[in-house]
Amino acid sequence: MEPAENTLLTHGELPCPNCGYQRRGLEFERPCPECGARGFDGDLIVSGLPGVEPESRRSGSILRFAHALLMLSLFVVPTILGRAAGGPWSEIGMGVALTLAGVALGYFAIGFFRRRRERATNLSPERYTLEFRRDVLVVRQQDLDRVVPYESITRFDTQVDLPQRRTRVWLFTQDKALWSDGSQATMVLVGNLGNQRFVAAEMKARIIVKRL
Repeated sequence: MEPAENTLLTHGELPCPNCGYQRRGLEFERPCPECGARGFDGDLIVSGLPGVEPESRRSGSILRFAHALLMLSLFVVPTILGRAAGGPWSEIGMGVALTLAGVALGYFAIGFFRRRRERATNLSPERYTLEFRRDVLVVRQQDLDRVVPYESITRFDTQVDLPQRRTRVWLFTQDKALWSDGSQATMVLVGNLGNQRFVAAEMKARIIVKRL
């Protein structure tokens, strides 16, 4: 089957990755009428949810640090000091760990209420867009673009979550980073499952062919 030109996936729409404006009825090339962000280019355009929200990623990092600090305060410090438990250093460490856990919870709450507000105002939380051009892949994350040569992509994986009717896509590159925050690319495709399978197959086909 010949690949469809300017195929896209996101509930049949293509929200602006910068402001979330639903570009329904607009030509792909036209700038966003809401914020002026550039239009789209390429023979395959894929838009999807971020695999992990930025607030959730920060919250997880803080929680991991708080957990390590708590273990240090409860077990390592008392052992070094030759005490069963307690001591000022342990109390300080536990206090800092609990404070960090509160900060992590705050970050998570900010992300939760932000997503609720975006949905209530019809601003889609879908911010990640991949433009498969002739020679390069362009990753769009809000107002940031990153050009990724196809030969730098080392692995492409997909996993279908049937209960939630979603497909998770991973892109691995040589420098171990694709999004602007330095993480690997994880995108969640939503909508019709048949469309998800089609787009995932088209993404894989283009990456394989253009890496040769």
